[in-house]
Amino acid sequence: MPTLNFPAGLNLYFLATNMWTIGQQALVYRNQDTKGGPPGAKPKRTTTTTRPPGPPPAVLAIGDSVMRGSKAALERTIPGVVVDAVTSRQFGQAVGLIGVYNVAGLLPSVIVVHLGTNGIATDGAIDQMMQLAGPHRFVFFLTARVPRVWEGEVNDTLHRALTRFPNLKVLEWRDYAGCHDDWFVDGFHLTGAGQQAYASFIRSGISGHPLVTCKK
Repeated sequence: MPTLNFPAGLNLYFLATNMWTIGQQALVYRNQDTKGGPPGAKPKRTTTTTRPPGPPPAVLAIGDSVMRGSKAALERTIPGVVVDAVTSRQFGQAVGLIGVYNVAGLLPSVIVVHLGTNGIATDGAIDQMMQLAGPHRFVFFLTARVPRVWEGEVNDTLHRALTRFPNLKVLEWRDYAGCHDDWFVDGFHLTGAGQQAYASFIRSGISGHPLVTCKK
């Protein structure tokens, strides 16, 4: 498998533009260390448990303006999430971003990627992301829900990747939100109710309870 090498200028660009988010992720890691170990570590055995399993202790969520608009809802709903989302982000740009987090030692055990609003996804970009994440991390990709000609192509590309990587999961946002035009402002950006539904959808998916069927 080829080695990925990022130009120094690209690394400096990502470090400069994502310094706040990277610092936030470092703080999450430090807090997890003080609470019994790094993200992904096995919890200590206890004799009783009264709550169902929740989301992982640390999550990196990468997205575009859809996720950016839902940042507050995600932070309320998923403790330990770090949201790195910017307007107009293209699918392939997540490769360099994951690379920078990886080099900095700040990739948690769970990564969520919701891109494809602004253009196509490619097999090559997914393969590079998964190579950087490694086989011991789970990467969850949300299907695109966007009224554009590339929606189907993005989602087909995500589904093809399921056969290549056992640690890649696809969360069916397109199907789950399909009957809820009331969640959307323009077909893809979300209302307040939509943002909360989006955050709860992601929480369920990364907690091992993926939602698929759209219900009103």
